[in-house]
Amino acid sequence: MLCERWPHIKNKKPDMLVGFFAFLVWVVQNLEKLFGLEAVTAVTLALFHTTFNVLGVLLMFPLSKRQALFLDKRFVIQEEVPLS
Repeated sequence: MLCERWPHIKNKKPDMLVGFFAFLVWVVQNLEKLFGLEAVTAVTLALFHTTFNVLGVLLMFPLSKRQALFLDKRFVIQEEVPLS
């Protein structure tokens, strides 16, 4: 559906995905330097996972009010449904 509207984006998806993960790796490396953490695999993985989750929250936070309104309309308690 998205590709039908904007066919030029179809070829950019892998590039955008690689770019996102490259950016994430760059952020993790800089956070390791900033906090003076040793580049141990477990620490790097934990920092990567935490950064990924924080970015997810930051991306979804502006949509939370709209999503809550949608879910309130979608899932109604039986007592709220008018009897016909």
